[in-house]
Amino acid sequence: MSYTVHRDDLFVGKRELRQRLTEIIKEARQRHSFVFLTDRGRPDAVFIPLEDFQALTELLDDLRDPELVAMTKKSRREIASGETMGLEELRRYLAL
Repeated sequence: MSYTVHRDDLFVGKRELRQRLTEIIKEARQRHSFVFLTDRGRPDAVFIPLEDFQALTELLDDLRDPELVAMTKKSRREIASGETMGLEELRRYLAL
């Protein structure tokens, strides 16, 4: 399994987590990073800042809305096929 890792993400072993829990949580919050808890060097669990968790749950809620998912897919197809309009054309269309 692969993971999308950002440069600010932390990888922490279980022993290190037990020894430095408060410090690791503080650092992750300040850096706005995920903390991958490792077991023998392999990712085993992930801690994420609360704000990111809330954003992820909102996104999951959106993904449960079939109408919103269909609109997003349609928009992506339109963009890929060049069915877009420039800012001036949009202003004319909206009579701004």
